[in-house]
Amino acid sequence: MGTYDLVLKQVKLQSENQGQNFLAEAKEAISAGDTGQAKKKLILAIEAFQLILNTKPYCRISRQGINETWSYLGQIYFVEGSLDYEKRLEEAIEKHQETFLPNVIKNFVVDSFVGKDWKRQCEGKFGGHKPMDLSWKQFYFENEQALESLKSDEDQIFWSIENGHNQYLQFVLDGRKKKTGLKGVLNEDQESCLERGIKRGNSDIIRQLVEYGVNVNEKGRDKWTPLHWAVLIGDIVSVRLLLDKGAKVNVKNDQAVMPIHIAAYKGSQDIIELLIEKGARLNTLDAKKLSPLHYAVYRNYLNVIELLLENGVKLNHQDENGIGVLHWACYHQLNNVVQLLIEKGAKVNLVDDLDRTPLHWAVQGGNLEVVTQLLGHGADINREDRFSDKPMKLAASLGESGIMSVLFEKGAR
Repeated sequence: MGTYDLVLKQVKLQSENQGQNFLAEAKEAISAGDTGQAKKKLILAIEAFQLILNTKPYCRISRQGINETWSYLGQIYFVEGSLDYEKRLEEAIEKHQETFLPNVIKNFVVDSFVGKDWKRQCEGKFGGHKPMDLSWKQFYFENEQALESLKSDEDQIFWSIENGHNQYLQFVLDGRKKKTGLKGVLNEDQESCLERGIKRGNSDIIRQLVEYGVNVNEKGRDKWTPLHWAVLIGDIVSVRLLLDKGAKVNVKNDQAVMPIHIAAYKGSQDIIELLIEKGARLNTLDAKKLSPLHYAVYRNYLNVIELLLENGVKLNHQDENGIGVLHWACYHQLNNVVQLLIEKGAKVNLVDDLDRTPLHWAVQGGNLEVVTQLLGHGADINREDRFSDKPMKLAASLGESGIMSVLFEKGAR
């Protein structure tokens, strides 16, 4: 073996190792939540693997490496984390523990005979529902004991909200010397009174607070307002009440997410219609440059997508990676959504910041039907991306023989 061959072999081996190293670093960055750094490393990994494959196209390790890298890049480009509100919703709506059945039976018997007077006292002073594992007498004294530890009326207000004591809440509100509307009053979790009431789902307390004059636009943790929370929970009664009392329909949290974004994420058609009626802006982008339409497409809510399109949402917004809603639908293999978007005028050759079209991402998604849809509406079959990859080359790399056949029949080279 000559000197040139030795040098070339060393360069190939170094590039292959670099590809694996860059991929490993990208995975670490993804685990750490640093998608920006992960994206850079993944691009470097692709370039390193391609250097090998350009001269050694059948290198199994490099082929597997580049395919795995593209898979991770797809996860970043079609990021789901920024739209995942389910965890936040679970944290907001606490579930009460199940009661112990013997105590329930015992207290039911006691209350039936001697608890009526205690019930009147509890309902008159505190209001709300009694836990099934307590008798009315136990419930009364437990509340009295809890009140002894509450030093301020703000503490008493939050305690009343948390436990559904609407009568005691009204007593405290009526006794406040200054009608400040509880401005700036937050609990240790940075929740406003109204926000906490909405999370607890108590319509009586929500109305009490609003009628008292609390700030319906008070921002809590991450600059979420009561309206954000009411929309996320899907409480249209509270949404309507807040809007009627002056809640700002286009208010943004710290990620520039508005209630309309969240409603699209939840698929709440009735709430979306109400927000639109109240002036919600459909083409405002959040911090990641996602429109409400992105949210609806990601969640595959065809009825919401149609509603937004009927009300003037723009089809070809691109997010921070240049991804449009058609890219998104093609990658996630949402056949019906792809068809609707194309019919409504989505650009089939829109390119992201890697110069990839929806056809590239459809091939990577492995969906022959979506590929066929795009080709039938003028998709550029020989478009090269940033890495000089055409859809045909990508299909070959992924072993998508059916897609390769269709591309070849349509003139791909």
